[in-house]
Amino acid sequence: MLIEILLTSVVAVVCAMLGLSTSKYSRGGCIVYMAFGFIGAFLGTWVSRTLGFAKVPDLTIGSSDFPIIWSLVGSVLLVAVIGLLVRQR
Repeated sequence: MLIEILLTSVVAVVCAMLGLSTSKYSRGGCIVYMAFGFIGAFLGTWVSRTLGFAKVPDLTIGSSDFPIIWSLVGSVLLVAVIGLLVRQR
């Protein structure tokens, strides 16, 4: 159980780092990236279901599935929204 949580967290961080690499947003550390990964996975999955996009294969870690593609898409969308709301100095 603990190893599944750790592996899922690592995958979330990697997805968020890939998603955040599309922008100049780099505030925070590993915890911020993990939050972006999980929120991005939720946001991307919700958008894909709402708009009726095709289901893509998920990464299975133990007994849970992690939507890698939708996590990347959600992270990019989240960064775009934050970029619109936060002014750059």
